[in-house]
Amino acid sequence: MEGNRNTGIREEAPRSRAEPVEDTERLADHLRHLARIVPAVSHDLRAHLNSMVLNLELLQRSLDGGATPGDRIARRATVIAGEIRQLDRMLKAVAGQTRLAGPQEERFDYRLLCEDLAILFRSYGRQRRIRVEAELPEMPVMVASDRDAIHHALTSLLIAVIDALPEGAQLSLAMRADRRNAVLTASATAPDSDSRAAESGAAAPSPVSFSREPAARAVAMARETLESLAAPLLISSGPRQPARLEIHLPLARSEH
Repeated sequence: MEGNRNTGIREEAPRSRAEPVEDTERLADHLRHLARIVPAVSHDLRAHLNSMVLNLELLQRSLDGGATPGDRIARRATVIAGEIRQLDRMLKAVAGQTRLAGPQEERFDYRLLCEDLAILFRSYGRQRRIRVEAELPEMPVMVASDRDAIHHALTSLLIAVIDALPEGAQLSLAMRADRRNAVLTASATAPDSDSRAAESGAAAPSPVSFSREPAARAVAMARETLESLAAPLLISSGPRQPARLEIHLPLARSEH
């Protein structure tokens, strides 16, 4: 910004003509992602609601009967409470998908963002018969970056990777923090690849190739976004190891 010498008013520099186009493309991409993910999540939401309704009906019958042991009633109540917690987490994760604030740096819990993504992609993976597991830290992992850009890049990557996996495969997400970076890894393994390799005497095939479309395009776009945020995307795959993505995102500086 530059100050106006006559009025003292600070004037904002005009936005590049390319920025509105980039914002529109990003929004269109985001809506396409929602269209892919939300139906799968909705299916799981209905399953949790159906379980709640069933257990509420059983609980009501137990209370009406009057002779049901207290521990059985307590178990029903525990199941219902668990379903409510699952619904709450899933709804919050879906609500997070509707946010698109535009380019801005902010301090946020990277672990929580990845936890929300894991919830959504368990549903998406289940629909495609892909098992999605996540092993995340219990404590917050604070970073300072463009949250929406990180979220969008990870969503694009995970959709592309899951779509490229064969039925019965597994995608494992894990996070660790070292002194400088939060490191998120996504490892994809094919079903029974070791046993098939042992029977044939050949090396186990890589379960997914990042050199084929549409995975290659999603990886290239995500890499460009992440590297612009000082978060390199590393890729490794081979005949004797699972395909693996690794993202190094700098930790936020301590506020103290």
